[in-house]
Amino acid sequence: LPHSPSSVHMALPANAPSPVGVLRLPASGQVVAAAADDSPFESALRDAHGRLMAAHVAAVGTLEGELQRMRCENTVLRMRLAELGSPSECRLGGAPGPG
Repeated sequence: LPHSPSSVHMALPANAPSPVGVLRLPASGQVVAAAADDSPFESALRDAHGRLMAAHVAAVGTLEGELQRMRCENTVLRMRLAELGSPSECRLGGAPGPG
């Protein structure tokens, strides 16, 4: 890759092929090493990208955990309703059955 003041080289994920002059990010999102000729802008951009990706991964993890907790709670509540003998309330949507 040609290096010019106007070009910006983004860091790639660890599993992506690494062209010459492009940094790789490990799974943690931290930058492995910086090139000696990086401009302050490129360094700040790489740092901001790493922090943004770390925040994104944390948010997705939180949402996945909450979704799993809600699925488990839903299953437990359906089991309790079934034990009480209310099969019409166990259907999706909670609409009452005919009759």
